[in-house]
Amino acid sequence: MLRRITRLFLYLLAVVGVLLAGGFAWLFLALPRTAPPASLQVTSTPERIARGRYLSRHVAGCSDCHGERDWSKYSAAQMHEREGHGGMAFRIDVGTLYAPNITPDRLGAWSDGEVLRAMTAIA
Repeated sequence: MLRRITRLFLYLLAVVGVLLAGGFAWLFLALPRTAPPASLQVTSTPERIARGRYLSRHVAGCSDCHGERDWSKYSAAQMHEREGHGGMAFRIDVGTLYAPNITPDRLGAWSDGEVLRAMTAIA
């Protein structure tokens, strides 16, 4: 009787192990599913740069997290010369996350399609 229970326990343990291994394999091999970046080239004009600055600062609020703030001032004002440099810390239960640098110096090697995919794709 004890031998049967032990054998059953080992079979169940093997099945659970195979299911866990398959789940992790699927998780790491199948995800994230993002489309390849679009092949596009955006011409840089002063009007587009001004529009992008407006969208980043006032509409999308990119610099709220990806910019540095002067914590010595009331309401921790944005440091305009440090917009996009990242470093904002978000403390959560499992640790601290930092907003990455999104300046042209950091994203300079990215194509316009890769930048568009990073801003619009949900991974």
